[in-house]
Amino acid sequence: MLHGSYTHALDAKGRVAVPRPLLDEMRGRKREAPELALTPGTDGCLFLFASRDLDSVLENVIASPFAPAEAAHFQRMFFSKLFRCAPDGQGRILVPPPLQRFAGLARDVVFVGVRNRVEVWASERWAALEAKAGSQFDTLARKSYGSPLGREGGGSR
Repeated sequence: MLHGSYTHALDAKGRVAVPRPLLDEMRGRKREAPELALTPGTDGCLFLFASRDLDSVLENVIASPFAPAEAAHFQRMFFSKLFRCAPDGQGRILVPPPLQRFAGLARDVVFVGVRNRVEVWASERWAALEAKAGSQFDTLARKSYGSPLGREGGGSR
């Protein structure tokens, strides 16, 4: 499971090092250099998947109906900007300019592990989301899971 958050710098060529703990987890037991896929994500971030996890995501995207205009538009954006990459010897990946623009990436990039994917955020966007969601953590937990995580019965603090 991917988890944690890390900040790294995007270089002038559009390369950024994937944090070692996340890259190691994406490699899996084989410890081979993983093929990765970078895609548009939600809320203004990018999603980074290991190929083994991307397959199930693609199945879900492909299985969605074309009838709603939103689904068709989402598929166009998702597939037209899907970029396969492999980390170099220093663990860096290239973020193509269209994906840099989509996510508003400049210098500082935040990598956030979220279960089977890594979210790649412009540091300013991540800070804003973290501030908003952090102040609403208990409410988000109750709406998502019925009670704050780790608190039996949803009692008060």
